[in-house]
Amino acid sequence: MSSSESSDIRLRLTPEQRQALERLAQRAHLSVEEALLRAVEQILATEVGTSSFPVGTPFHGLDALLADLGEGPEDLSTNRAYLNDLGT
Repeated sequence: MSSSESSDIRLRLTPEQRQALERLAQRAHLSVEEALLRAVEQILATEVGTSSFPVGTPFHGLDALLADLGEGPEDLSTNRAYLNDLGT
């Protein structure tokens, strides 16, 4: 399904869930529908494994939030030149 296509899904929420969703939407300055869609997208990205960080790490599923940090080495320990003068 392309991004221009959509389908409706009927969803029943408890009053507590609805209130929590409304509070979330209000804090984020979003409509309730947009807040729900973003939550679903985040869950799907995490569950489907589209995150570039391994499951169980603190950064798993946070790719969108960390995108502005730029590129860098995946493992800082790959440059061991800093150990050359150790012990001399």
